[in-house]
Amino acid sequence: MTIARKRHVCSWCEEPIEPGETYHREVVWTDDGPVKSKLHPECRVAANAMPIEARWALEDGADWPFEHMRRGAWVEDP
Repeated sequence: MTIARKRHVCSWCEEPIEPGETYHREVVWTDDGPVKSKLHPECRVAANAMPIEARWALEDGADWPFEHMRRGAWVEDP
């Protein structure tokens, strides 16, 4: 985990990560190159628990389903 020195935006919930807060910094390599993300600790847990159907939809080219993503949670009925 990293301690924020400046304000960032969480890649999951789009809420701010304030200076002094801890967050996870991740890089995933795709065919298009690196995809970087910064996540609150609870958002990282939620991202790892995202339903498999949503993961498959993303792999098939669906838009990122932000309406289902809340800080630290995946909301089935937004």
